[in-house]
Amino acid sequence: MGRTERPGRPVLGAVPGVGSSRLPTPDTESRIPISAMVRAIGLLSGGLDSTLACRLLKDQGVDVIAVHFSTGFCLNDHRRVIRRRKDQGKDLSHDALRAGANLDIPVEVIDISQEYFQKVLLQPKYGYGSAMNPCLDCRIFMLRKARDLMAEYDAQFVFTGEVLDQRPM
Repeated sequence: MGRTERPGRPVLGAVPGVGSSRLPTPDTESRIPISAMVRAIGLLSGGLDSTLACRLLKDQGVDVIAVHFSTGFCLNDHRRVIRRRKDQGKDLSHDALRAGANLDIPVEVIDISQEYFQKVLLQPKYGYGSAMNPCLDCRIFMLRKARDLMAEYDAQFVFTGEVLDQRPM
């Protein structure tokens, strides 16, 4: 059963300004770009979830700026600094930089180690506990940092590769 149009009311899902109130199809008006240069800040760890989030948004035409916050706790960063003999010859590449290069998106690595240590580890707002308090404080801290970068990069939103219901927060 087809939809009926009522005068003065477009059909649900109609695209304003296209000239009619019918839904666009691939063979008609086709697609209206999601971005008239929409830009987003993505938190990129280099793991699968954040890399896929970057890829999905880039494929939709969003200008993705990836940000990796260095907290001082990355094992590969630590190994590169101390240059242990047994690590020589191992791939100690930076996961976020490698993911950014593979996706052809810029990655800014920002050292937040001092502030992270003071605000998240020594003075966590949600206190110390046996549950997810450190994850909660860390996540809030990083999302606020990313939000603060939005104006600098003229970004419209922040995204992560968080998987819903993965952690009980």
